[in-house]
Amino acid sequence: MIEVKSNYEVLGLPEDASLEDVERKYGALIRQYKRRVDEKGQTYEDLEYYRTITKAYNEITGKNYNLEDENPTSIIPYSVRRRFEIIQAHLSQYYFAIFAAVLLLAMGTLFFLQYKDNLKTDFGIKFVGAFTVDNPTKFNEEIVNRSNVIKNPVISFFTVTTETQLTPAVQSQATAFLSQLMVGKNLDVILIDKESYDAYVRQGAFLALDDILIEFSDREWYDSLVLYDYKKNPDVEEGKQPEEAVYGVDVTNTSFFEGTSLEWLHDVEKGQEKVMILTIARTSKNKEKAIDFMIEILDTMKLEQDG
Repeated sequence: MIEVKSNYEVLGLPEDASLEDVERKYGALIRQYKRRVDEKGQTYEDLEYYRTITKAYNEITGKNYNLEDENPTSIIPYSVRRRFEIIQAHLSQYYFAIFAAVLLLAMGTLFFLQYKDNLKTDFGIKFVGAFTVDNPTKFNEEIVNRSNVIKNPVISFFTVTTETQLTPAVQSQATAFLSQLMVGKNLDVILIDKESYDAYVRQGAFLALDDILIEFSDREWYDSLVLYDYKKNPDVEEGKQPEEAVYGVDVTNTSFFEGTSLEWLHDVEKGQEKVMILTIARTSKNKEKAIDFMIEILDTMKLEQDG
């Protein structure tokens, strides 16, 4: 038969011990317990010992120390830890919803930042071919100061000359430019040399200008325009090439870029003419502004009567 110890025996006290003796003895046992736990780490046996002496103490004194605490030596009160566990248990039921909400919030934030960044720029201009600048920021300011149409452009360069080697890096830039043309991201007007125009016009990435230019037939420069069109190749399947139309207008003989830091890299000795053709991306999100910018440049056309 198993002998059942009384609460006083559990604490190592006589049955007639005073409450003061019980308090003092329990305090001493708890201190010994904490030292043992701190030195070796709490085991199941240690926890059972704590619960046994605390249960005896509670029954003698009428107090109610919590016996469910799995870590009674923690400096964080059990009530606080228990409340956190309850909250965590509730949250665990909604992990997926919380994850989805956080993901949507992150995506929304990214979208807002991108939208905010796009608001800073209202126009995309790209120079393709034998053109470059030493200081893009300075050139950007020069264009903004000259134009009454665009105020926050993104101006970029894809420089290709007769000396350019067809390296993987150049091929990558060419692919990126074509992709940009097709998608229309931050690209409205392309100022391009003759060689590059011939290479890209067949991709159907430029906007047809015939009907647009005819609206300005009353301008002085209209009869002096040099136009660049596209003639269908009979060897190319129908639908695999753009329609026959004018896709570029020569702006070489304008004064719009004179006095800017734009550098021309054409090589006449190697048969490369000094030519700049203005085209508008078919996928432009700012077609009206692109047309206005084109007319703004054409309005600086040097006519024969200018001497």
